[in-house]
Amino acid sequence: MSFKKYLMEDEEVLSYCGTDYWIWVCTDRRVMKYRQGSGTAEQLHDISYEEITSISLVNTGRDDKLGGYAVFSLVLGGIASVWGSSAVPFALAGVITAYLLWRWRNSEHSYFEFKGSGVINSDEEEWRIDNKNADNPDEIREFTKTVRSQL
Repeated sequence: MSFKKYLMEDEEVLSYCGTDYWIWVCTDRRVMKYRQGSGTAEQLHDISYEEITSISLVNTGRDDKLGGYAVFSLVLGGIASVWGSSAVPFALAGVITAYLLWRWRNSEHSYFEFKGSGVINSDEEEWRIDNKNADNPDEIREFTKTVRSQL
């Protein structure tokens, strides 16, 4: 793993996990997030344990706008069918409604968020590990447990 070249000489990796975009690394001194970009571009961010005060699991809930759009689509399709004396608009609205309801049902997700001082406060979204982008959600839970044990 390419992040190893950024470790200090006697720094020990305790845990790591991956998402679509980042490799998160917990060492005996800090938390790092590393990304290999296209070509030779790399990104690395790190924070010391002194800057982290807590880790929260945040659940976003479902996006109720999608459910509202689904109902609106079905009603609009029904009105268009009655007005035009054809079942085609209602059938099309049914397909759109089914898709929107599926999106609504799957819109809920959660993420772990590091809270604290310094750089964490300046860019809170930078220090979130989103479960829906996880290579392995169990790995993320174990990673956050390891970080908590270092606080």
